[in-house]
Amino acid sequence: MRSPSGSGGVRRFDIRHDFATLPIGHVDSLSYTTVTISPTIAVIGGGLAAHTTAFELYHLDCEVVIVHESSPGATGLWGGLGSVFGPVADPPDDAAGAVERRESPTPTLRRDRASRWRALAERRPFHPYRRLQLDREDVEPHLDAALDRLAYPGLTRLDDETVRPGPYGHPTCPDLAAPSLLPLDFAPGTTVGVVRCPDLSNWRADALADYLHSADNLRARAITIDPFETLEASGHPVRVATDLETRWEESGGDTYIEPLRAAIGDHVLDQVVLPPCIGATHETHTAMWSRLTDALHTPVAEWPAPRDAVFGWRLDRWLRRRDDLERIDDRVVALSTGDDRLEGIELESGESHQVDGAVLATGRWVGGGLPAEPPMREPLSSVPLWLDGAPVANPEDAHLADYLGDHPWSDHRLFRMGLAIDEQARPLDRDGEPAFDALAAAGRMLAGFHPHHDGCAMGVDLVTGRMAARRLVERL
Repeated sequence: MRSPSGSGGVRRFDIRHDFATLPIGHVDSLSYTTVTISPTIAVIGGGLAAHTTAFELYHLDCEVVIVHESSPGATGLWGGLGSVFGPVADPPDDAAGAVERRESPTPTLRRDRASRWRALAERRPFHPYRRLQLDREDVEPHLDAALDRLAYPGLTRLDDETVRPGPYGHPTCPDLAAPSLLPLDFAPGTTVGVVRCPDLSNWRADALADYLHSADNLRARAITIDPFETLEASGHPVRVATDLETRWEESGGDTYIEPLRAAIGDHVLDQVVLPPCIGATHETHTAMWSRLTDALHTPVAEWPAPRDAVFGWRLDRWLRRRDDLERIDDRVVALSTGDDRLEGIELESGESHQVDGAVLATGRWVGGGLPAEPPMREPLSSVPLWLDGAPVANPEDAHLADYLGDHPWSDHRLFRMGLAIDEQARPLDRDGEPAFDALAAAGRMLAGFHPHHDGCAMGVDLVTGRMAARRLVERL
């Protein structure tokens, strides 16, 4: 932990001598002493929301400890494009992947953030933004400040509202992106080469090329280039990216650059799309990407990933290597409470730590932060889960299959469940009252929205992480 250097978020106690008990001759020599005590706050979680909260608390001169296990957090789900302000389009009525919908026209596309925000507000009256009493004009500066605190060069805020292809080629309007994806803004008449990588899971270059080729004024073809075609590793993008890194280092980059340069000339390409596996860490990716773009006059871009995304793994590892936070590689098993106060945290190892406050940022049931079975309570605080503005009805009878419905990718209730919060980011009990004054919650574990359907997942992580930190410190 560090010593405070500023005054933000700091409790000050003035210790003054009692004038009435001192001899008159001593009054002129009186001094006033200010004792500054920084609150100690535990951030529980390891993903983007947790780190956003921790960096904000650090900036506010708190003593911060972030507690998480060594396995990757939900940040690993990030596919290279992020959203903040609302849905690009309404999903189909039943199932987004239904076969009969494939030939249907694309739903009305919302290109501007104002229309996306209106759609989000109408769809989710209990959204975390609204719980925190934030309008779109409020979200913008908090988002920018959270990104500044994060200081991750692999995540860029997009100021324009350009339509870009998503992981499956469908149009989207991202608010955040990995810099290596920015050249995907195809102009009419572009000839695109999609590089095959058969050993990379979820990468279907031929299908993607066919999809792009079907678009008006766009010509695309799948192309074969070593070493993407002849890898020893296979499956997860981190394994594939590590194999490519090894070949890059052994050849000084020539293994990539020369075949790409030849393919660009042979196929007369205006753009090259690479599989999302160029570097397993941000540092190696940056070095490789810089060399590629400097050596090739034709634009190259990575493609966003639907899942198992290397973009999230790069961010996750970069966050965990930050040395400006105290970290505990352990699991919190209980919160120590007394007289309706939060007093500390209990760890799986048996250790306990006294804290002045805590922030829950452990994610939803996918990441193990919330339960998917009765009694539907957050395990550390025992706060009940809420659904659409009220505590879950009959939690003892809740069953996972009932909440998933027929189509897991539809707007099912399990993805909207979570912790309800007040305007101070405090989790609410069944009566709608704050459970503990010194406890806050942030990120995707919050109720009132669907991270995948609503086009605001990374925004909720960043904005609520910052707000939870600031409003907790204001109370302390």
